[in-house]
Amino acid sequence: MRLILVRHGETEDNASNTVQGQTHGRLSLTGRSQAESVSLRLKDTKVDAIYTSDLDRARVTAKIIASRLPALVRTEDIRLREQDFGVFEGRPIVDLLEKMEGEKADFATFVPEKGESRVEFQKRIIHFFEEKRRLHAGETVLIVTHYGVINILLGWLLGHDDPLATDWRIGNGSVTILDIDQDGQGQPHIVNDSEHLEGLAQSGSEPLEIDS
Repeated sequence: MRLILVRHGETEDNASNTVQGQTHGRLSLTGRSQAESVSLRLKDTKVDAIYTSDLDRARVTAKIIASRLPALVRTEDIRLREQDFGVFEGRPIVDLLEKMEGEKADFATFVPEKGESRVEFQKRIIHFFEEKRRLHAGETVLIVTHYGVINILLGWLLGHDDPLATDWRIGNGSVTILDIDQDGQGQPHIVNDSEHLEGLAQSGSEPLEIDS
């Protein structure tokens, strides 16, 4: 199985350093341009199935990418949503970081009030992956999703000692490609490829790259 992971295009909340979590988010103009660039990057790629988070920022990105691929049903799956950050969603990222610092916690250990722990987050992502790995053996699967989801998958598939704490710098509109063997281990071809985004202006301030 070949796995193509795409992070959604930049949103207005990404540009303003706002925690999104499981809010829908809206692509910025830059985000739409990023999605278009991904569609050109993948237009000649053989894809057997497309899955996307049902959150608007991923769903719209997937729709733009799929416009240049052979007609395929885009399957939305709630399990591909970003981590639920509870009371911090819609608030500045610095509020979340300050709370974590006060509790001497990191993303592997912090449980947002009314939100989702990293263990719960990982459980639903891996449940999705194992289901689709069995369904799509020998095929190429495109998944359009979120920063945290891609990190959970990379930590799991690449056999990191602490997959809950994996924190690859996955940019908006980036492409990551892995081959998955029959034992479920991943062999990366590229991680966080953003060459197709060169020349695109970034709106807003430099984002603080945490799960968003």
